[in-house]
Amino acid sequence: QAAPHPTSCLRCTLLSAAMAEVGDADDAGTAGGTSGRRSGHVHVYAKFNVDVARLPEFYQAACGIITHSQADAGCSQFAFQRELPWARNISNEANRLLVLRQEWQSAAALQSHVQSEHAQRFNMSLIDKSLLVCPPSLTLFGPALSLEDLGKIASHARAAGMTLPAVPAPAPAPRPTSRSSSVGGTAATGGAGRRTTGGYGGGY
Repeated sequence: QAAPHPTSCLRCTLLSAAMAEVGDADDAGTAGGTSGRRSGHVHVYAKFNVDVARLPEFYQAACGIITHSQADAGCSQFAFQRELPWARNISNEANRLLVLRQEWQSAAALQSHVQSEHAQRFNMSLIDKSLLVCPPSLTLFGPALSLEDLGKIASHARAAGMTLPAVPAPAPAPRPTSRSSSVGGTAATGGAGRRTTGGYGGGY
């Protein structure tokens, strides 16, 4: 199990870290021609690696912040999700991975939430009770991109001279090798009567 992190490291939580970035979120949300009635929305994703021994305290703190945050002005979504078992699990015997998904109608609404008493109380619970085995990660996103948005971004990229590297053409398939066989006076193709193909083999 990972050694406990200093209190100062855990201060970089979802809500406190958002304060440093949210000032530019409105501009980021409209960059590239984002359209639609959700153009000013800010999406926040945070990952928490919770100490298994501290799961009850974490869930209690989560219940508290959900109840208050969903009632905050400008909150469209505020929910925790647990990682499902899969081939590349992050969760293990020592910790469980949870993600907090938020959607706010504006950067100002998120800013107000970050400064709220319940948000600060959640932050301090993570720190004071040592609920996490490592600092959480935080990412801010703009609204979903429409087909129109994607087309505009592609046009702007082309106009700015931004191009994707050319995809190399696939190598040609090797030609089948023919050789004569004296058995029964017939010819065997490829030594086994099968055509050799390129790619991954097996006819893919």
